[in-house]
Amino acid sequence: MAKVAVNDTTLSSIAEAIRARKGVEDKFKPAEMPQAILNIEGSGGLGSLENQAKTVAGNQFSNTEVNTLLANSLGVEYESGSYPLREIGNYAFCENTNITDLTIHEYHTIGDYAFYDCRNLKTLKLNEGLNYIEQVAFRDCSALESVAFPSTLKRIGNSAFRDCKSLTSITLNEGLETISPYAFDNTAITELTIPNTVTSIGTYAFSGIPITSLTIPSSVKSLEAGAFSHCLELESVEFNEGLEDIGAIVFDNNLKITSLKLPSTITSIYMNAFADMEALEDIYVP
Repeated sequence: MAKVAVNDTTLSSIAEAIRARKGVEDKFKPAEMPQAILNIEGSGGLGSLENQAKTVAGNQFSNTEVNTLLANSLGVEYESGSYPLREIGNYAFCENTNITDLTIHEYHTIGDYAFYDCRNLKTLKLNEGLNYIEQVAFRDCSALESVAFPSTLKRIGNSAFRDCKSLTSITLNEGLETISPYAFDNTAITELTIPNTVTSIGTYAFSGIPITSLTIPSSVKSLEAGAFSHCLELESVEFNEGLEDIGAIVFDNNLKITSLKLPSTITSIYMNAFADMEALEDIYVP
């Protein structure tokens, strides 16, 4: 299997992508790379360098023979200095079944579907500097087992890790603000600690995960519809003061919870929030 290393000193993979896109055999010196990238047009290119917003994008490496991928801070040299690529764009590596190990350095955004259906991806390391993981970025990475998120992460997008069926362990970071709908739906997470910086948990964000206990921190203002539905092993839930809204079917079909104590800050409980909870005997409402 081929290896692609994207780092500060090696631009060979980018040059190959440029040559493939342009249908030429040109050799590029580092100083020539910016203009070469700017000359690529269409969705198969590497994106624009406009305003120094650098991107690896557009299906460029999807479904290719990449075994170990090191997505490092890629320095593109100008006379005035070095400016790193900052975004892995939409669909960049999607459906690449040869990637097994992935380390991402210093990128602030992982785009939509960037690593979707990389089904043999087992090891993922996300380093400091990452702010946003966009929608479906790692969905259906069925071999992925664990993820630790860097302290700089602000948002986990819609369905970002949905259907990662081997994912048993995640470490959510202090500083995380938004967990979007379906973010970890249908995963195998066994323990969950929600940081006290998260303000909302999206629709079906953790639906179907096999956790046994759950604490909702005071920073969370709303639990959206189905957020923890079908968590069949869930036995206890602790609510802290601050929660205002419990959405529809949030705890639907959780079969082992026997009692719930709601905080005094609750203002809305929506339809069927506690439906089909067969063991539930007591709900304390202040």
